[in-house]
Amino acid sequence: MTAWEREVAELTVTGATSRVIARQLQISPRTVDAHLMRIYRKVGVASRTALVSLLARG
Repeated sequence: MTAWEREVAELTVTGATSRVIARQLQISPRTVDAHLMRIYRKVGVASRTALVSLLARG
């Protein structure tokens, strides 16, 4: 994962919405969603919930 993807993933695990993540990282919500889609493909999940479960396990 890229540094941006890692940051988006970490904020996603905290329960932050795309809009909140975008505000914190000073990027657009669409950019957050694009990062999430790439993250999903890289780690083999299909949803935010599955990503959170995967990352919470370590």
